[in-house]
Amino acid sequence: MSPIRPTIPGSIPEPSAADRLRMQRRVGRTGGKRKDEHNIPRESHRGKLPKMHLTFLDGSKVGKFGQPMLRPIAKGGSEAKDQAKAAAENLRMIDGMLRERWNRAGWDDRGGDLTVVVNQVAMGGNAYFMGLPNGGGQMGIGTKDPRIGFRMSPAHSPSILFHELVHGIVGSEIVNMPRRVEPYLRMRDFSAVNESVADVISTGMLKTDWRNGQEIRGGAPLRDLADPSIPKWTPAVRKDPGLEEHSLSGILSRAAVIAADKAGSTNAVVDAWYAAVDRHFRSELLRADEPGAGRAIGAWVRATMRGAEQVGGKDSKLVKAVREGWRKVGLGVYASKAQLKKGALPANPR
Repeated sequence: MSPIRPTIPGSIPEPSAADRLRMQRRVGRTGGKRKDEHNIPRESHRGKLPKMHLTFLDGSKVGKFGQPMLRPIAKGGSEAKDQAKAAAENLRMIDGMLRERWNRAGWDDRGGDLTVVVNQVAMGGNAYFMGLPNGGGQMGIGTKDPRIGFRMSPAHSPSILFHELVHGIVGSEIVNMPRRVEPYLRMRDFSAVNESVADVISTGMLKTDWRNGQEIRGGAPLRDLADPSIPKWTPAVRKDPGLEEHSLSGILSRAAVIAADKAGSTNAVVDAWYAAVDRHFRSELLRADEPGAGRAIGAWVRATMRGAEQVGGKDSKLVKAVREGWRKVGLGVYASKAQLKKGALPANPR
């Protein structure tokens, strides 16, 4: 799920929602048993965390249907090598932040084997993350793209790479969802949540003042979470089929910005958002088909409220700030105490 839309006709398409679900099931079957849920910071790891293993490939050669002809980075030329070096430095830094802050062993919490395909000339400034059948992940990175202000490849943007890695984290925490829930994961609502989670955690961790992509756009952000194009969820917004997930995600992200301002702490809100992904989103998605549950968006709002309770304590300043954030963007109904008191289905059914 990329931070931007492809910009070149015939560019490499992002995996569809259905393809992602198939990949999630395959990763769940072949990538080992998912760990039990845990607190923040997690204590399930003992001793040294497994290292993230990076493999770089060059995608500059294009074959049929605009797909890259993957080849070793050594055959990719100087631009591919420069991008690989920049991506490696940024991803190692990001991996270190995940380990230090949350004791997480990579995007999948198993060491995070990751194949990075750089210099994908057919996709412009796009980037994506997807799970692989062997249990690993793949991150695709495009090139500089003057049409969207990218003066360099996204490989040089920590906020974009972090954004993509968070997609991997989300996917790893909801593998093997019951088939009854999968229709909700194909909806625009879930895609908007996924984009917002990636934006909030990446920009909050990197302390970019809630701005994404500015490192390669001369300081001008690709997205500013504090000033989204659509600031509030309304009946008209909900019914508008022309609004895509990146537009809707701005509403959800703005709630985090408001909460951080009310709580006086970006760190606390980012911790609550991570706790929501790490422990609560899966359980709340299992309620997506209940009347009044609000599908994926309602599930995410409740998950962040539970994350805030976990990080700050019940009825804490943080909980009140997060609830106010959701109220301000028009989604307070899902943050109510009544919503949180409803009986949830058992976590992690198989």
